[in-house]
Amino acid sequence: MVREPGRVLTQVRVYTGIHTPHRNAKQHGQMQRRMIAWVAESPETVEIFPRSLRYGIGRPPQEKGVDVELAIDLVALALDNKFDIAVLASADTDLVPAVKFVTDRFADKTVVTLAYEPIEGCTCPAALDLPSGNVDRRAVTQRDFNRIADKRNFYESASDVSAGLDPARVERIRRRYDH
Repeated sequence: MVREPGRVLTQVRVYTGIHTPHRNAKQHGQMQRRMIAWVAESPETVEIFPRSLRYGIGRPPQEKGVDVELAIDLVALALDNKFDIAVLASADTDLVPAVKFVTDRFADKTVVTLAYEPIEGCTCPAALDLPSGNVDRRAVTQRDFNRIADKRNFYESASDVSAGLDPARVERIRRRYDH
């Protein structure tokens, strides 16, 4: 997306669920190190919005509220004129009303929906497809995914780069999923 002429990536906003440390300390630490590494690579560009996973009896942990937070943010950023093009890397159909609101109300805004290109034997959902001139649907090919995938092992505590970040920034990220 950014390789196209005249485009500048100004911000990456990541909305994700994270295990709570008392329910799954290993995966909590892994995700915490991953989020901090992303911010450390580009502190002026990357912002993380984690939410604690919800645990039910006899069910796997679930993300709750991540899609709502992303949808609210998409609308708020459009209202505040904070983007020209938003790239939404999600196939979650709960986001359709927010995308539709933005593209219907703001003719100067484009939303690019991004998802994996269909792979044989995979039930990966397609990118959100909305009938609007301001929605551009794109697929990530397996080749592109392999080229950009973060292959670092975040289960190893040696991959913790939080010491290189402003401690207040690290604490702000941690506070977001602690409540």
